[in-house]
Amino acid sequence: MAPPPPHLLFSTYYGVSLFVSASLLASNERHGHVSLPPRGHHRGLAATLLISPLVPGQPLGKFCGDSAGNYTRNDTYQSNLARLSTTLTKNASSSATLFATATLGAVPDIVYALALCRGDTTNASASACAACVAATFQDAQQLCPYNKDATVFYDPCAIRFSTPELHRLNNQR
Repeated sequence: MAPPPPHLLFSTYYGVSLFVSASLLASNERHGHVSLPPRGHHRGLAATLLISPLVPGQPLGKFCGDSAGNYTRNDTYQSNLARLSTTLTKNASSSATLFATATLGAVPDIVYALALCRGDTTNASASACAACVAATFQDAQQLCPYNKDATVFYDPCAIRFSTPELHRLNNQR
């Protein structure tokens, strides 16, 4: 029995790597079409097709504020942010409105955050919301490295974290 064909990394969505069989990508020169993967190798393609509508892709918008300051690697603020992102992911995805706010920590390392998932799409399930919010928190920290004020919008969801002082300033406008 021949070994299965090698797999190629197709993409990573919400921390889950999806694979497509290399035979899917091999063309059949005589018939001029892409050959189907051997039996049992459809899972990667099926997962890709099912998850694709949920993928945030490129952010629709991002804001990295400069008035809230920065945190440093492995400090208390970063720890609070990591804990808050886990809590907020669960709270937003379990909320009937797919929206949640939370605050964690003590001054000067207190973090205010909010998360919102779109409720007007067919993919507005709790698991899709949770996956999007979790991925967006990670992306925000990469798009706005060590920034205490970040807002990132994707089509399925949006998150924001900041210091409470900045949140109060925005509400006074």
